[in-house]
Amino acid sequence: MVDEQALRTEVTPQLHPGEKLLWVGKPMPLRAMLAGGNLFGAVAGVLMVGFRLFAFNSFSFDFSMARGSSSTVSTLFNLFPLIFVAVALFSVGRPVYDFLMAGRTVYALTDQRALIIKPVLSGGRKVESYTETEGIERHDIADGKGDLGFQREMSIYYSNRRRRVRSRKIGFFGIPNVQQVEAMLLRTFDEGAR
Repeated sequence: MVDEQALRTEVTPQLHPGEKLLWVGKPMPLRAMLAGGNLFGAVAGVLMVGFRLFAFNSFSFDFSMARGSSSTVSTLFNLFPLIFVAVALFSVGRPVYDFLMAGRTVYALTDQRALIIKPVLSGGRKVESYTETEGIERHDIADGKGDLGFQREMSIYYSNRRRRVRSRKIGFFGIPNVQQVEAMLLRTFDEGAR
């Protein structure tokens, strides 16, 4: 059970003078992990580790072979399985990190904005504030729980000399009473637009 008073105490220092807190909540960790969009990478990472075990038959690394060999190609070939496993572990680690951090994330809605307060690895908290929406998208799960997306973060990267755009949904994921929170969110953004 979420201690609403503790969440309110955590959000209160972030409020501007005259700003009223309407709602606070926490995400369901699994929903927050899925919203991060890194699940495909985790599955690919597991497949990479499986391939590594199948193709190279073990996780061992022969350091004597690397030291005793003067061939750079031989040394690089010996390092390839380790690099392969490192990339795979990173791919698996990101969704696990998202899952663990979701337990310490706080969502808040005020009469002026939506807040997402997240922990960061270096310590402290990162406070994201949203005063407008690109459209509110509700996804019902069960028992009144669901996701509310209200922004998109776009990032551009290049792959195979082609420009690619990656989109990440921003919002409140895995929250109870999703319809009531949606109604408050609509009022907040509607009043902010005036």
